[in-house]
Amino acid sequence: MKRIFLQLMMFLIIIEAVTAADNIMITQILYDPMNSEAGGEAVELFNPTSSAIDISGWLLATETSSTDATLPANTIVGSGNYFLVTDAGWSVSKDDVSWPESDYEEIMTLTNTDAGIALINGTNTIDSVGWGTALNIGAGLYEGIPHGGSSAGESLVRVKNGSIYVDTNNNLNDFTAATPNFHNSSFGNAGQSNSEIIVMAMVEGSFPVINSFTILTDDDSNSAGIQINPVPKQNKTVEMETVVTHYSGNDYVSSVAITVDGINFDMVKQSELNSTSSLYNAEFNMSYYDSAGNYAVDLIVTDNGNFSVNSSKSFEYSSLIAMELDTNSLQFSAMPGMSSELIGDNDLANTNLTIQNTGNSALDMELSGTNLTTSNDVIEVSNIQYTFNGDYNNSLAGTLSYSKQAKQLGMDAASVMPLSFKLNVPTATAPGNYTGTITLIAVKS
Repeated sequence: MKRIFLQLMMFLIIIEAVTAADNIMITQILYDPMNSEAGGEAVELFNPTSSAIDISGWLLATETSSTDATLPANTIVGSGNYFLVTDAGWSVSKDDVSWPESDYEEIMTLTNTDAGIALINGTNTIDSVGWGTALNIGAGLYEGIPHGGSSAGESLVRVKNGSIYVDTNNNLNDFTAATPNFHNSSFGNAGQSNSEIIVMAMVEGSFPVINSFTILTDDDSNSAGIQINPVPKQNKTVEMETVVTHYSGNDYVSSVAITVDGINFDMVKQSELNSTSSLYNAEFNMSYYDSAGNYAVDLIVTDNGNFSVNSSKSFEYSSLIAMELDTNSLQFSAMPGMSSELIGDNDLANTNLTIQNTGNSALDMELSGTNLTTSNDVIEVSNIQYTFNGDYNNSLAGTLSYSKQAKQLGMDAASVMPLSFKLNVPTATAPGNYTGTITLIAVKS
């Protein structure tokens, strides 16, 4: 009968050894570091359960103090996660710089001989580990029989049965002296028992895939993004390309198109790179008077099954300030004491002075001039009047001077405007051919 009882007890011990613990456990203690006792000691905790556990305010009790360390508020150890508590100064005093950083540092003292440590939640002792002689260790600081202890620089490490930490409530059986191998909360679930499931999936059919989508035109490759500069009175060609893959074959792609500012353009297949991938290209024109700003280019690829994918790029169309005059010379003819007027119009086909805004920004104008001179006489520049609307007595008119005069015209992109001049010849002016210059500067409104 006695023999049967012993066999039954052995069976129960084996079952208990491989049963997972139901609370936080101490898995490693370094109480006698090689270098500095101050800052070199550490206690590793582990959550073997399937749920996160809040250990805020839990205590580590030692021979030195029943409250040697108090775990901070909002400390939650996830399922299968570790939490590393160390003496203050761990980051600079730990024996091995490759060891992980502490999750929590606090000044604590772990005695090297005949001592122990307990993890306490309120009035409940959650786990405890002792080393040395039981008679010399404080009550509650060990389970079963204390471990014999470790050498300097070694940890007491909880042993494993496979991937599961052993917990028989007997420190002598549950721990061994070994080279430290610490884990902190960043280590994850390495202490859990893991299983792998092979997943197989059959994918039927496929969507088109946009491998790349590139705007090739870029007038300022040194700046971030795509910059495109307009050209006065000309269209600007913008080129782009895309590589599209369809695993059902190139012919399964039915449409590749882009949309720019509400206008659709088809992209043309340039070449087949292989049986499933093709290169497409498209060009479109931006007018010189198209507004400056950011433009989105939307790409949409559709296949024979009417499945589609899309992608977007953008570019910046730069601001352009430019103007054009339909003549570069003015010819006045007048008697002394008389006036001569050159009347502008809105017709660029003749030589009557016309200004055209050949940029994409609204324009104002600055004007200045010089005296008209011959070898022996001068007509002051103040004798020249100008107007942008035929009336020499309003805000769009003025008298030329050496200094620039600004006129707020607000000329829209691509618009035209007449510019008229009148020369008043003083009575005492000597006959002759007089020359001078008039300067017009377009500025953004």
